[in-house]
Amino acid sequence: MWRFHPTNALTVNGGNLISENGFGNSWDGPITLNTDLTIQGFFTLIITGKISGTGGLIKANGGPLILTGANDYTGDTTVDGGTLEVNGTSIKDTNKLIINGGKVRAIGTEIVASLFFGAAPQASGTWGATGSGATNIDDIHFTGTAGVISVVPGGGSGYSAWQTANSTTQTIGQDLDNDGVANGIEYFINGPVANSSFTALPGVTNTGGGLSVTFTHAAGYTGAYGTDFRVETSATLAPGSWTAATPSGSPNVPDTVYTSGNDAIYTFPTGPVKKFARLVVTGP
Repeated sequence: MWRFHPTNALTVNGGNLISENGFGNSWDGPITLNTDLTIQGFFTLIITGKISGTGGLIKANGGPLILTGANDYTGDTTVDGGTLEVNGTSIKDTNKLIINGGKVRAIGTEIVASLFFGAAPQASGTWGATGSGATNIDDIHFTGTAGVISVVPGGGSGYSAWQTANSTTQTIGQDLDNDGVANGIEYFINGPVANSSFTALPGVTNTGGGLSVTFTHAAGYTGAYGTDFRVETSATLAPGSWTAATPSGSPNVPDTVYTSGNDAIYTFPTGPVKKFARLVVTGP
């Protein structure tokens, strides 16, 4: 058992992590798994730090475990009890998910290479509880309606993985759920098309450096600005009038795009200038 400070870095060479009532219910620092780590306890534990390494993660006992980081540990994820909540970047796409007991709750689409109930492998496709929109409905192993587990042999990558997760062959420019938002944008933000009828897009804000709009991509999206996605602007909205906005190395530069982390921030020109802005996603 470890009693821990939530922002410390943790290297695991064996042992258990236990959540206790009123103590140690979150971990914000990075975790490196050199061996498997077992999470125990009957109270909620939220891990926001990135989990990496060659070990696996074992969820035991009755308390909820919530993973919110963009994790890339390569070992198996095993649920023996309680509830494991994942958010689309919690489990590496090429990893195995094993459910021996307890349940999994997905927020968005979580891709795994294989799914096992005990020692029994399960079929490819989407899995979830009633109301989740999954192809395979299973209320014994899954809970919640906000997302699905998508089993993609080999883990998949890029837009092809998003297609598989949403059971479609549509192109990046089509609109699978007919909400006026192209598939490429849904893919960019890791939108669970199968579970939503409308995707909200960002509005114009004023953060002190002028009017701007921020397009935030999912942590699992690895495309590069100018190659796989770009912001385009137009003064008229007319076909053929859209041009790619120039990238800038500094924030708040008028009529340019500044990329920072997962954000692409377009700052509108100053003065009496009319400009429209849109996001275009082409890959990877």
